[in-house]
Amino acid sequence: MNGLTQHRPSRRISCLFYTHPWAIRAIRASTFGLDESLLLVEIAEKPVLGAVFDLHKRLRRGVAGLLHSPTAIDDLCDTLPDVKYRVMFAAHPAVSVPAMAGGVGVLPYVDMPERDVILLVNLSEYSAFTAVYPYCSKFHFMWDVADPQSYLLPEAAKLLTRIQVMRRDTWGGFFWYADPGRPSADAVERLGMLKALARAPSLALPS
Repeated sequence: MNGLTQHRPSRRISCLFYTHPWAIRAIRASTFGLDESLLLVEIAEKPVLGAVFDLHKRLRRGVAGLLHSPTAIDDLCDTLPDVKYRVMFAAHPAVSVPAMAGGVGVLPYVDMPERDVILLVNLSEYSAFTAVYPYCSKFHFMWDVADPQSYLLPEAAKLLTRIQVMRRDTWGGFFWYADPGRPSADAVERLGMLKALARAPSLALPS
């Protein structure tokens, strides 16, 4: 099929759970040990990230668009002034999770310049994408220190462990950042609480 490579490339797919939509502007490939040739792909039942750029009302096919035509990769992606990497926003109107999972399964074979892919999943929707997670080789959590603590972090870790995709070799780490648009007077205290949350027993990986 046109648009697909003949052999599976070494492209890596990672999953990043984030707490606030502005996280997309803080992502740097080096933070996660990835290649600077990086594609960001939103995975969402209810798209979130387009609203950051006033694009949330625009019709989009998302990653499921690859099922029809892998050559459409450039049409499915946006280049934005505030984001270092190309972005593929989630479909609007929304598509089914199996359609998204199918599109993610095509990503390693698409002829495109990016060597690495990060799937962006809002932590509030973590339980919806069990069909997507097996395609990922690493799992990361990214938290804005201005956001409140949440039980969702350990619950997401439990789910990933239960479906046997979270292991020592797939655990990519827990990262926090401070967005300049959301200054927090008690950032140090919040960071201390986040570090304690990241050490929760449910985040202790199996041997």
